[in-house]
Amino acid sequence: METTQVPAEETAVTELRQEWALLLRRLLDTTGLSQKQLAKHIGYPPHDFSRYLNLRRLPPVGFLTEFCGHVEGVSGRPVPTETRERADRAFLRFVEVEHPHRYEIEVLRRERDAAIECVDALSDLLEGARRDLENCRQRYEQVEEGVELLTEELRQVRGERDAAQQRCVELRGLLRDSGRSTSRETSTVPYTDMEDWRLPGQTVAQKDELAGEVIKEVTNLISQGDVEPRHTIALACVGAETAKLLAHTLTHEWALYTPQQAAGVASAAFAQLTATCEALRQLGGALDHMAGRRDIHLATPPSPGQPEGLSDAVVRLHTAAETALSAVDSHASFVVATFEHAPISRTLPTDTHAVLAEVGELLNGSLSFHGSHSREGSGAALTYPDPCSCVLTF
Repeated sequence: METTQVPAEETAVTELRQEWALLLRRLLDTTGLSQKQLAKHIGYPPHDFSRYLNLRRLPPVGFLTEFCGHVEGVSGRPVPTETRERADRAFLRFVEVEHPHRYEIEVLRRERDAAIECVDALSDLLEGARRDLENCRQRYEQVEEGVELLTEELRQVRGERDAAQQRCVELRGLLRDSGRSTSRETSTVPYTDMEDWRLPGQTVAQKDELAGEVIKEVTNLISQGDVEPRHTIALACVGAETAKLLAHTLTHEWALYTPQQAAGVASAAFAQLTATCEALRQLGGALDHMAGRRDIHLATPPSPGQPEGLSDAVVRLHTAAETALSAVDSHASFVVATFEHAPISRTLPTDTHAVLAEVGELLNGSLSFHGSHSREGSGAALTYPDPCSCVLTF
């Protein structure tokens, strides 16, 4: 008996029809509707809809997408991506075999849709890049404006610095000229107060080169960058040692010559005490910073009978500072003003020659004074601002 062999191409077409129909009918079953009801729901005649499901007629473009959309709307569940992709591949292979012309159209349509999606994505990227560019441009303009403001401020600061340096040069010249005279005119009017008792000490610091150099060195200790604990501790130790050295220096007979110099020392000492009190206040603030960093815990004041803690120590610190400041406020002005305006009972030498002559008189018997008013010679006093050729010899 002879058997008829079915061509492989026809077999493949049949399998593709069956796969397409099987996948779509499974989706149809998830809706709970009949094929006729779903056809009316989508808007297709039932006869045409049946032929689309069996691929006896080519469905219109976009049929699968429309079918899946209505299935999801009726069932309330999304169509599995794998099912949608399998149905689409079966349809595309079927069209490729049975309808080559439609296949080319379908491929071109899909390439067009993909190109449109790509263009849309690129448009979104381009729009985002445009917004980013606009933001960057605005930020650049803000930074540029800030740089211009900082440049102008820097120019002003440099101008002020140059003016201050020039003023310092002028003041140094004036102080150098005024420092040549060691005598001081005193007032006979008694003074019991001063508007600013700090002024004598500040004046001494400005005139005295040694004081200026020491202050400069100490100031440079913390002007090089950020302040660290070693800087703070070093300054505290230097202040303590300086105060002890000042007390020791004042025990010498010739530590000071005039009450006006004593006024300068008193003014500076009161200023040092005031600054020390402020340092004690700020020390309490440093503990507050430690508590803010959670390095320590400043407990609330203890109940009666409990031992005192850090917070109590801070309170006592502030109390000590306030007590000392109260004493300074009560007495500093009177003390400094009285010293500043106290008369001198003898006349101090006014130039180099007078100094040498008075030294010779005081040390008569140990030194011989050879006076000369000539400004030419080999005397050691020729190196002074107001030279003379006087000589002291043993």
